[in-house]
Amino acid sequence: MPKPAKFIISFTLGILAGVIFLLTLYLLPLPANNLLYQTFGIYKPQVVGFLPFWLLERADKNYSSFITTLSYFGLALDNDGTVVQLENKNEEEPGWHALRSDSLKNKHPTSLLVRAMDEATISAIISNPKKHAQNLIKDIVPQMRKYGYKDLNLDIEGFKESSPSARDNFTRFVKEIKKGLEEKSPGTTLTIDISPSALIRPYIIDPVEIGKIVDFVVFMTYDYHHLGSPITGPVSPLGGSGKVREIDVFFSLKQVLTVIPAKKLLLGIPLYGYEWETLTSSPSSPTIPGTGQTASSRRITKLLSDCKNCQTGIDELGQQPFIIFPDEKDPTFHQIYYEDQNSLRKKVELAKKYKLGGLALWALGYEDDKLLEPLKAFK
Repeated sequence: MPKPAKFIISFTLGILAGVIFLLTLYLLPLPANNLLYQTFGIYKPQVVGFLPFWLLERADKNYSSFITTLSYFGLALDNDGTVVQLENKNEEEPGWHALRSDSLKNKHPTSLLVRAMDEATISAIISNPKKHAQNLIKDIVPQMRKYGYKDLNLDIEGFKESSPSARDNFTRFVKEIKKGLEEKSPGTTLTIDISPSALIRPYIIDPVEIGKIVDFVVFMTYDYHHLGSPITGPVSPLGGSGKVREIDVFFSLKQVLTVIPAKKLLLGIPLYGYEWETLTSSPSSPTIPGTGQTASSRRITKLLSDCKNCQTGIDELGQQPFIIFPDEKDPTFHQIYYEDQNSLRKKVELAKKYKLGGLALWALGYEDDKLLEPLKAFK
């Protein structure tokens, strides 16, 4: 065989072998930030599905075609950073109880979330950041080893403006956790959850410093309107910033990308809506205080199929749908703003456009049978 022909054949076989190698590497069940992917420049986004302990029975699907990571929500932290096991002497803390239940084990989560949601607990934890981080590591690493968790998600949600010293203490707390994971459980990733408002207000989390420490950041782009909102509106609006609201998903994403690398960001997406009572049937009406409640996609789908007096529409700026219908007993109206396939698809496209590290879904068990379909285009 002539030398040129041999060279062409060898070159072609080499290219084919390289393609097969990269394809095989991409299909391996490795974390998205694995060094192999970084070495070969492979972009492999992840889709995290949060599974709260109160939705274990409702999360009844095979999610393998939609998500890459199942994150269990989760364990509560005490004032000293240890895991809360008992609510009182006769009752286990619900998250701790569910951690060891068969219903959770059978779902095979690989990410474990620990949480602190009230200001008093957060303040106590960061009062001695090094010691309390060590307490957390001592408590949590054995549980992660026991149940096969490969990621620790730190969900510390404080919505009080904090002093520079408190923010520094929290940063030291996170840094010590990262150090402890590297020492006690090599290969474990650390994820933290951040709200968009943390970019414009000095909450306990400093996005710039925390973004340097952790492996992933769940950017919680939801609850722009929440249960206690004074007016109805989209839970996760793509637009409207500077017109009808202070910030929106697109504005928030552009802001966070200036301080945290895209490959670390997981765009948070709600699988639920919020429902309020109002005195009028006009969209974006003032709410009746205390009437806000969560509306799952399952309930919304049933409502749309059964409701004969429902007004439906789209919030044009927010690009989320809504339903308005009269109350059966009182002279009031119900307004629900929620995520559907179209609005979810637009967020998938946004994550792809900016090559984000992935998506994060709150929460599995809220969705109906079709809501998750757009995720197949992302994996």
